Amino acid sequence: MNEDDNGICITTSNTIYNKFLTIIWPPIRTIVVCIIPAVIMITTNILLWRRIRESKRRVAPRSSNPHHSTSTETMLIFITISNVLAFILTQIPFHIYTTIVRYKSSIDHIRTPMLLWSSVYFGIGFYIYCLTSPYFRSKFLLTVHWCLKKRRRIRVPLNTISQRTLN
Repeated sequence: MNEDDNGICITTSNTIYNKFLTIIWPPIRTIVVCIIPAVIMITTNILLWRRIRESKRRVAPRSSNPHHSTSTETMLIFITISNVLAFILTQIPFHIYTTIVRYKSSIDHIRTPMLLWSSVYFGIGFYIYCLTSPYFRSKFLLTVHWCLKKRRRIRVPLNTISQRTLN
């Protein structure tokens, strides 16, 4: 690998590696890193939703409303759907970009914004849980409160054996 005048890595010295890296690898990466995980996430969410619906039908008495979801089930489904949507909205644009930039160099200038946008997914999970889950939000606030309360305590050092001096 070499570097061009702009500091970008180039592979022109090895034509086979260059062809693999620029033509073959981007679509493979898009499929393996983006499309397959998105399909798995969507499929498992659909299966989860169906399983919850079927279990409610089996357990719920005939007189109750079978379409009424408990708050926990609704929250779980909402969290998983939010996670899938966040993945799709942040990952697919970058992977589409990496696939087509080799064929259309006029869009090369948007690499940095696309890369920044795709990295948002890795930090957004916490916010998704805080926004969609009252249970997670309450546990998080209790933990923060506990940590702040613990920090305000005055610590009295104990005189341990290693700290004692002989007189």
